Amino acid sequence: MVNHPVPAAALSRRALLSAAASAAALAALPSRASAEVVANGLPLLAPLPPGAPDRTLFAPVEQRFASYLATLPAMVNDIEGTDPATYGFMRGGWWREPASWFNARVQEHVFTLSWFHANDRPWNPYRGDAALARRLDAALQHYLSLQHSDGAWPEYSRTEHSLAATGFGLGYLAKTLENLRRADALPQRRAAIEQALRRGMQWLLDPENGIWRTPIEWTNQVAAGLAGSTVALQLTPDANLQGRLLERIEYFAEHGQSPAGFFYDPLGCDINYNFEVMLPEIAEIYLRTGSRTILSMARRFTDWFSYNLLREPDGSGFLTYYAVSARTSVAYYDDVVPDPDRTNLGSMFVPAIPNLGAFFTSREDRAASRAAWAAEPGPAPKLAKHDGRFEVRILLS
Repeated sequence: MVNHPVPAAALSRRALLSAAASAAALAALPSRASAEVVANGLPLLAPLPPGAPDRTLFAPVEQRFASYLATLPAMVNDIEGTDPATYGFMRGGWWREPASWFNARVQEHVFTLSWFHANDRPWNPYRGDAALARRLDAALQHYLSLQHSDGAWPEYSRTEHSLAATGFGLGYLAKTLENLRRADALPQRRAAIEQALRRGMQWLLDPENGIWRTPIEWTNQVAAGLAGSTVALQLTPDANLQGRLLERIEYFAEHGQSPAGFFYDPLGCDINYNFEVMLPEIAEIYLRTGSRTILSMARRFTDWFSYNLLREPDGSGFLTYYAVSARTSVAYYDDVVPDPDRTNLGSMFVPAIPNLGAFFTSREDRAASRAAWAAEPGPAPKLAKHDGRFEVRILLS
C-alpha cells in the first residue's frame, strides 16, 4: 500500500483529516558500457543509450530497478575521486542527511552499485563495467574508513557511534559482499568488507551495548542489524557470533515488542516505522532462516495492526490511527502501491499469516499496475534526490 503523510490538500474527507491533525584493487573486468572519460580522478560511467531504460525489457517483478538504472550514472559520477581526505565519498546529496563526508549512511547505495555491476540483464549495460567497479571500490574504501575501532559507524557526527548507521550498514555491506562474490570482483575489498562486518557484528551483538537496554528503543534499527548479521553470517560463518545472534533475536522478541503487539520506536509505537521499515527487516530474517520466533513477532504485530487501521468507505485503502505514532504521521494507506514499494518485503509473511495480506497490494492489482507501467510511452524516469522511492531497501523487495 502507498503510504501518505498527512497531505496539505487532497480529497475533501482527507483534507479534513489532515487539517484536524495538522554503495583499490580490482579484478580484471570487461568494460561494456563505459568510455574512458575521467572526472574527479576516476573514469566516468557512460550514460545510458537513448531510449533507455526501455520499459518493455523489464520482467514485471524487476520493474522496480528501472528508475534506479536511470539514476545510476549521475549518482555514480558524483563519487569523489581527487580529494584524498574524502576519496570515495558519495557526493551530491542523493541519499540521507546530513550529506556530509562523515555520514556512513550516505554510502549505503554501494549496494545499489554492486547490484548493477553483478547482475546480467538485457536492460543492464553496466554488468561488469570497469568504471562502475572503480567508483564502487572508491565508495567502499570511504565507507569502511569511517568505521570506528569498536565496529560502529557514525551518522550525525564523526565521533558518533550510531545504531542506525551500524544496523543498516551491516545489511547493505553484507549484500554488497554477496554481489561482489557473485561477480568475482574486487577480491581485496571483499576481504576488507568481511573484516568490517565482523567488527560491526561484535559491536551490535554485544549484550553490554547500551542499545539493548529494555525496553529496546529504535527497534527498526536493531532489526536492521539483526537482519544484516543474518546475511553476513551466512556469507562468513562464525560459530561464536552465530550463537550471539540467535540469543539476541530471542531477547529482541521479548523486549522489543510490546504486549499489545507493536514494536517500540522509540518507546511507543509508530505505524510508519513498524509497517514500512521494521516488518520488512524481520521478514528478511524469516526468509533466510525460517525463524519461528520472528514469525511469532509478525503474527502478534498483525493482530495489533488490524485494530489500528480503518477501512475506507470507498474501498480504496485504510485510514490509520496515526495519533498514536511517536515519530511520523502517515494518515492513510492505499490498496494499490505501484513499484517501487518499500513495504513489499513484509508481504513475505502473508503465506504464514494470511490476515496480513489485507494490507498489501493484491496479486491482481500489482499485475495490473505493472502492465500499465510497461505500456507507458518513453523510458523509465530518473528518481530525484531525496525522493522517498530512492531507497536502498526497495531493491530487496
